[in-house]
Amino acid sequence: MRLTFFRPFCRLAGVAALIAMPVAAAAQGLFEPVAQVNDRVVTKYEHEQRIAFYEALNAPGDLPDFALETLIDERLQMEAAAQMGVDVSPEQVIAGMEEFASRGDLTIEGLVDALAEEGVARETFEEFVRVGLVWREVVGGRFGPQSQVTEAEVDRAIALGAAEGGVRVLLSEII
Repeated sequence: MRLTFFRPFCRLAGVAALIAMPVAAAAQGLFEPVAQVNDRVVTKYEHEQRIAFYEALNAPGDLPDFALETLIDERLQMEAAAQMGVDVSPEQVIAGMEEFASRGDLTIEGLVDALAEEGVARETFEEFVRVGLVWREVVGGRFGPQSQVTEAEVDRAIALGAAEGGVRVLLSEII
């Protein structure tokens, strides 16, 4: 008796599952890995978003290859940053987004809206900026002390430049 009562619901659930399968499969396809970098992956969604981001910025070249190479590099950069204990705060990310947007005379929201019109999610832009800032911190921490030029080094370079004579050409030789 109970089975006959539940039979229409079972059929309805079966039909609903069949209808939902293509949607679930399509959504799952977006998050399938297109590259694996050590323990991290680059998903198809991230790749497509980065391509759209570069297209919105009118980046030249083979964007699918460039986007994938960049995403792989970023995974390696973030791994190196994690090993060094380097990260950035949400406030630094906002400041970086403001700086990036200002290059195009836009506000963050103006740039985010323009990117959204091109199909680029805000999170894609945020992650792009975050990775750039983290990598800047890594490079600055690693090579910053070596790039400090002392006053003595400047004086020495000026003296070397003055000691090395240049080519001397008289105006009469030119005429």
